[in-house]
Amino acid sequence: PDNLDALFGYGKMCYYMEKDQDSKKAFNRLIELDPENPQGNAYLGKYAAENRQYRKAIDYVKLAIKYEPNNVDHYFDLGTYLRYAGDYEGAEKAWKKAVSLEPDYFLGYAYLAGLYDEENKTDLALDYYRLVVQKNPKYYYAYESLGMFAWKKGEWKDSMKAFQEALKKNP
Repeated sequence: PDNLDALFGYGKMCYYMEKDQDSKKAFNRLIELDPENPQGNAYLGKYAAENRQYRKAIDYVKLAIKYEPNNVDHYFDLGTYLRYAGDYEGAEKAWKKAVSLEPDYFLGYAYLAGLYDEENKTDLALDYYRLVVQKNPKYYYAYESLGMFAWKKGEWKDSMKAFQEALKKNP
């Protein structure tokens, strides 16, 4: 009951098996024994966010970042929680940090593209969707968005090309 590795492993497995009470109990025990444990804090943040307790989730993931500052997943989570809390600027900053940590991974670009799309920053959204397909050509969701942006701008050939690519990837 006091083995940190066992508590983390058990908590994580219960999390993915949707045994939430057991998972939370394990992560809370882990944090009780090791308050600086980044993964324990990160998973408790996930639970807080799932319950729409975004400020609490932000606090948990910030602790995870404090103790594990180069873990890209923490910045993805932080951006998501900040976004749901209405802090778009903070979300942008978190996701840009994620991109700086793993510049070849498409997901940070996708999050930023979606954020800019939501904020009607269409030129930035378009640039980031282009980066998404550059980093991961199989990610057809970005082609759908590229097609819509091109459509809105009256760029019919680019729009058709993007939609055809999306269709090819996901018939």
